[in-house]
Amino acid sequence: MLSSCHPSSRSSPRPGGFTLLEMLVALIMLGTLTAILVPVIAAAHRQRQEVTRHQIVLAWLDDCCEQAADVPWDEFTSERLSNILEPGGDDPDLEGLTASVVVDEIAEPVPARVAKFSARWSKGSERPSEEIRLTVWRPRQETPQ
Repeated sequence: MLSSCHPSSRSSPRPGGFTLLEMLVALIMLGTLTAILVPVIAAAHRQRQEVTRHQIVLAWLDDCCEQAADVPWDEFTSERLSNILEPGGDDPDLEGLTASVVVDEIAEPVPARVAKFSARWSKGSERPSEEIRLTVWRPRQETPQ
């Protein structure tokens, strides 16, 4: 009966906080999640960089095609159009870029010259990108007499 008047140390409530075991389990779970998520986030970052570079190269190649559309018929040759392909400035996104242009002449259905621009890039040890291609059709213009 005397023991019921004095609380024993066994029945006292635990002090607040976590035990060492609970902390270790939480740290192990966080470490595991980090080990899973870091490579996934890094891959998403690389893919975003590649998409951004693809858009930049596509915009640059589109600009080259617009410049080619202004070239007169007589000068619409591979040699002349390859001068347009010189990337301007020190744009790091155009580093490792290789571009080419081929001009073919067709007779049917309308006499025209077709310029096929293509570009691809590889930066450092990355695998080469897929080739980006744009085409410019230039119909023969009849000279007025």
